[in-house]
Amino acid sequence: MTIRRLPGDFWVRERLREGVARAMSPEPGPGREVGVWVLMKESLSTPEATAKLARALGLAPAAVTHAGLKDKHALTEQHVCARATAADRAEGPGWSARRLGFSSQVLTAADIECNKFEIIVRDLGRATCNEMLTRARGLGAESGDAWFVNYFGDQRFGSARHGEGFAAAHLVKGEFVEAVRLLIATPARKDTGTRRVFTRTAAARWGEWEALAKELPRCPERAAVEVLAAGGSGTEAFAALPHFLQEMCVDAWQSHLWNEAARRLVAGAGTAEGAESGDRKETHLLAAARAAELADVTMPLPGPEMVMREPWGGAMDAVLRGAGVIAGELRTPGLRRPRFGSPERTVLARASGFSLDGPREDTEVSGRGRLRMRVRFQLPSGSYATEVLRALGQ
Repeated sequence: MTIRRLPGDFWVRERLREGVARAMSPEPGPGREVGVWVLMKESLSTPEATAKLARALGLAPAAVTHAGLKDKHALTEQHVCARATAADRAEGPGWSARRLGFSSQVLTAADIECNKFEIIVRDLGRATCNEMLTRARGLGAESGDAWFVNYFGDQRFGSARHGEGFAAAHLVKGEFVEAVRLLIATPARKDTGTRRVFTRTAAARWGEWEALAKELPRCPERAAVEVLAAGGSGTEAFAALPHFLQEMCVDAWQSHLWNEAARRLVAGAGTAEGAESGDRKETHLLAAARAAELADVTMPLPGPEMVMREPWGGAMDAVLRGAGVIAGELRTPGLRRPRFGSPERTVLARASGFSLDGPREDTEVSGRGRLRMRVRFQLPSGSYATEVLRALGQ
């Protein structure tokens, strides 16, 4: 089973809430000064694409904001905001943008109604196609709605994806230098350009602060090494990192802990004795079978202000104890941010408008006799299409 073989194999389109779009005006005016743009991109992350749009508009990178992050390895359409009126269109290699209108305020994640997906899955055998169809029925997809566990996707896990562990697990212990290392000196196979040079140089010469500060290419992450080279503390070095990276550090570990608690809740009925291990792929089918029971259950991301309650309290408590922490310890010692906030997240998510077409012969890419299927659905903001694919057997 292969996804993202061709750029057009993975389409994502962001849809705003009806009232948000209706409240926009075509021209700027008093109370309508924030330009809302539709940004289309291919093989670029959202921060990369917004930085390119900012340069095209003559703005600082931070002047273009996004309501949600979209996958780098996909064709995506999303909404961004920029206070610029000199042009209504801009484009460059891999991206284009057009202004939709003017709003009274910058868009946030709460303004996104859903994301629509169209994904081609390739290099399939007949047995795999049959398994996908069987799993789709197990998710309840014959009704047009497929239920699955609302796990955070693996792309959210940063350095831990590469076997290095979670930076925030060191952060709460006051091990700031190790947290910085995991965030900026963890090479990844898909690193390219300046990022590739930076991570590999930092990993090879970590601890040689003065030499490293001179050798590293110029980018925002270099500031942390410069602090250490000047004799600064690990706390100061971490604080010198871009705020976005600091927040992502905490988000990654919280997401992992939330996923583990959700898995326990679904597989072990929410008790502290829930399954110690288990395939997330299989818990999706368990969740669909219990959709009526769990559909309205929400669980917060773990943080110091979290109040344990059932049915998920036992599962979350077991996960935190397994990680060697308690909720009250989820803080960054000596710093006001990043914070371990505890927003609520639904345990189950619904992929609405679900359809699975095929199988058909894959004449574009795969070898002779291989098949492809096309899956379409829409998800609420914050849910991951990769988890729908996992539920289908990926």
